[in-house]
Amino acid sequence: MGNLFVAWGKIDKLTHRTTQDGKAWATMTLLDEKSYIGNDGASGARTTYHSCTAWGNIAEVLQTFADGDFVIVKGEREDRPRTDITEKKVYVNSIKLQSVERIGSGELPSPYSPDGDNLPF
Repeated sequence: MGNLFVAWGKIDKLTHRTTQDGKAWATMTLLDEKSYIGNDGASGARTTYHSCTAWGNIAEVLQTFADGDFVIVKGEREDRPRTDITEKKVYVNSIKLQSVERIGSGELPSPYSPDGDNLPF
């Protein structure tokens, strides 16, 4: 059974690669920043980092993107096993991208509001 992950944010650490047999793949971190107002009335922000992987056509599309671009992504969440520094088996969350759409670069473009009210999905 699969699951659907949909988010929007800023691209960071976008890397393009090719397998030995010539298949395109890419990795990136999606920065998902949430603004909030604390109980004391002070505002702040929390950033969540999502590791993303793309293969084939999606990876080729990402070749036209750059760090700092704002995107909407859709994909499937995968938990990959790995061994941490204490030799304990842990699971790392990663998003296998199914689609990606650029919605701007630099500053978040209008009409997309930080609260997500005007997103096109």
